[in-house]
Amino acid sequence: MAKYKTKQFVKLDYELLDNEMWQGLSRPGQQAYIYFKRARNKRSRGKVINHDNGYIKFGYSDCPGMAKHTFVDAIMELRVNGFIQLIKAGQFPNIKAVYALIGKWREYSNSGTH
Repeated sequence: MAKYKTKQFVKLDYELLDNEMWQGLSRPGQQAYIYFKRARNKRSRGKVINHDNGYIKFGYSDCPGMAKHTFVDAIMELRVNGFIQLIKAGQFPNIKAVYALIGKWREYSNSGTH
């Protein structure tokens, strides 16, 4: 193991953290979003997945410690508030859904409605 190995982290911009849409999300919604960001550069068998086309394969197993109904509610909250967009539906439990991180939450917070 390298002596100065860089620790892994998830970047959350100040613009996001200070935004009313982010602050209005439930704690599970915020956690799910962070796990989405984490899943972007996830490695599987030595290959980086979820990186090249901007889409993220994401499922219940990617949010450890979250109950299934809480996960479903968090995903719906992120979709409704413009944080993610469903690209292709999955099939529980084996096939993950495909999502894209989007920035519509910026528009919603500026207009005051969504």
